[in-house]
Amino acid sequence: MVFSVGLGLVATNCVNAFSYGYDKLRFIKPVFIGDTIYTIKTDLEKSPKYPEMGLYRASYEVFKNAGELVLYCEHLQTVKYRDPKGPGAPAKIA
Repeated sequence: MVFSVGLGLVATNCVNAFSYGYDKLRFIKPVFIGDTIYTIKTDLEKSPKYPEMGLYRASYEVFKNAGELVLYCEHLQTVKYRDPKGPGAPAKIA
């Protein structure tokens, strides 16, 4: 329950990604009814994987109440490369 709720707090709808799963999943302390949890996501690594997709690793730390770490995991996924010019960049004029 803590895993699904904790990661759901920072979930996004990324249609250009494929999940390989979670690594280093650790339940460090128990969470009880009435505890308040929050999650911090940290980008760890980005590397090339396929011609149009790269491998991305992020860590999730779920805390309860006043900063007690209760869960840690790392998410492995491939994501489509972003246009290096960025969104809304002007088209190249020939």
